[in-house]
This record gives sequence, C-alpha cells and structure tokens, in this order.
Amino acid sequence: MQFKRVARVATLTLMLFSVVGIGALQAGVRFDKKGPAIKVNDDRDWFSHKCDDKYYTENWTTMLRSDQGHILYVTFLKSNIGVMSGSSIVSASISYPGKPAEKSVFREFQHSLGDFKEQKTRGRISIKKHYLTLTDRRKLKLHVEEGDLTIDVDITSFMDGVRFHSGKFFLDKGHEKWVQTFVHVPWGKFEGTMKLGKQTVKFKGDAFVDHLRQNVLGTDYATHWWSARMFSDNYAIAFFNFKSPKSLGSKRIHRILVMNKEEVLAQSNVLQFSADKPVNDPEGHRYATRYKFSFMGEKVSVKGTFVGKRLHNRDAMLERMNAVQRGVVKMMAGEPINYRQDGTASVTIQEEGKEPVQIKAPVSMESLVLIGE
Repeated sequence: MQFKRVARVATLTLMLFSVVGIGALQAGVRFDKKGPAIKVNDDRDWFSHKCDDKYYTENWTTMLRSDQGHILYVTFLKSNIGVMSGSSIVSASISYPGKPAEKSVFREFQHSLGDFKEQKTRGRISIKKHYLTLTDRRKLKLHVEEGDLTIDVDITSFMDGVRFHSGKFFLDKGHEKWVQTFVHVPWGKFEGTMKLGKQTVKFKGDAFVDHLRQNVLGTDYATHWWSARMFSDNYAIAFFNFKSPKSLGSKRIHRILVMNKEEVLAQSNVLQFSADKPVNDPEGHRYATRYKFSFMGEKVSVKGTFVGKRLHNRDAMLERMNAVQRGVVKMMAGEPINYRQDGTASVTIQEEGKEPVQIKAPVSMESLVLIGE
C-alpha cells in the first residue's frame, strides 16, 4: 500500500502537465516540432502507449465546470512507479458552488495494473467499473462508480482533439527522457449526473479533456505550475505555464490554446505571462492569485487578467500520508500542494479581420507548487 501511495503522488503531481511546450532550455533539451503546431490527433492517440521504462506514467484527466458552479477533476491513470506489478488509479476532486476548500471532496480508487483494460473497437479505456469512451473523436462518455461516488457524464466536443506538433519534448541530449501530451477535448459541453452518498446532482456545463504520458518524474523538469481554463459564450482559453528547476535554467515555459466554437484558433508556446498577488498558506506554500497574459498569433490575439476569488480546493497530498510515505514522496516529487481557485476573467480577444471582443467570464485557476521557495 505504501508504494502504491508513492506511485499515485508522483503521478498526480503531473496531472496538470497536459498541454505544455518547451523550446531550448539548455543544450541537448529539445521540443519535437514534427508536423504542424495544431496537429489533429489520430484515433490511436486516445489509447495507452507501450513503454517499459523505469518511471512511466500515463493519465487521462477530465475537467468539468458546471453552469451551477461545480468544478470537477477526474483522472484515470496507469503507472509502474514504486510497484513491481504497477497500478491503476481513478481519482476525483469535487468542489461545490460557492463552497470553501475545506468543503471540497476527494476520492481515490486504487487497483492493479491488470485492471486497466482497453476496448479499441468501442473507443473505451476502463479500470474496473470506471470507464472513458471516445467515439467519432468528439463524443466522450465518463463513468465513475465505486464506494459512495457515481458520475455519469456525456461530453460533446466542438472540435477534434489536437496536439502541439508531435506532442513530445525531450529532457536530455539522447532523447531518452521525454513527456508527450494530447488534448482530446479542447472545449466541449457536458451533461450528466453525480451521486455522492445520498445526494444526487444533475448538472451541465463546459469540459476539457487531456492526456499525458512520460518516463520522468515531475521534479525532473518543473518546480511550479500555473494553469487556467476559461469558458465564455463564444470563446475558450486554456494555458499552462511551468518553471523549470535550476538544472534546466529556472526558465518559464508556456503553452496556450485559444478556441471558438468551430476550431482551435491558436496553439503556441509563445506567451507573455506573469503570476503575482501571492497569498501565504501557513501550512504550505505561497501561491499566486492573479495571472496576467498576452498572446499574438496569426488568427487571433488575446490579452487578459485572471483573478482568483475563492480557493475552492487545496490538495496537499503529503498530509494524507504517514511519516514513512511522506519521506519517500519528498524524494520523488518534492512537497506538492495544488491550490485550485475559482476566479474572474477579464479578456480581450480579436480574431483576424474582426473587431475585438471584451469578455467577462468565470475561470478555473490552478497553482501547483512542487518545491517551495
């Protein structure tokens, strides 16, 4: 059980690492720019990929924001970290409208690696009774069923999934250490039900689904992550930023996606970004509550500010472990705490040949601190 905990934390610290792009950080580190910047995923990209490396994890994360204000992160993962036979895990972070972080709910269901199954003719990956099914590249079904939690959600994406060029970047000269990412639902609408204990909720809203595979640990290439997803009436923005460790130059690395309801207008690793207005967590780290950013592309330009209004989820993984487990995890994954905020977006978007549009919308912000300063 202890080593399964280690495997989970080392992987969960990387849940946000779903859409990132790296340029040259130092000699021998390279982002693989094969193919166009907005590359439509192949059908086979949805499924797991074979890898026998020592540290290998692969996960699929669904982010849901309901019209009522629920915010959910549901992750399916498989990993060989820490356990001879590997493991598969389904986890869910659930926040309720207007409720503070201490009222959020976390569920985790651990299983063996052998419980991870695929049915390629049906587009399905499953772990026991839990499953994700992707059909026609735009229809996704999420089902979680274990313990006191049941989630049934249908998602319809506005566009096909994409990756940034090949989706892979390398961390060494020999290209033996790497991370690869895919976005399967850049922006979609969902509808469904969630039952937790005796309470059943019917909800609908916006969705984002991504997928990551890697043969490295999170602290090999990042100390902090800042990410956000904004859904408005006609546009959506997702961006991800991380700071590399000193061994990789302490650089800020970026990725942004901008969508309307027809297509991904831009996907780039060129972004002006800053995170400030920090708040001190007396039992953890300092985390930013304001993100400012700007981007100029061929089809669209964006400038905006995201301001966190409410900490709706604080996921301090080490606090759920005993002393022995904490010691092992600190060596592998630092001291990760994920601060999730419900915020307000003020954004100006201008598509090529059109007038600029001013947007006020809710935004989901995350500040993941792996190694505090």
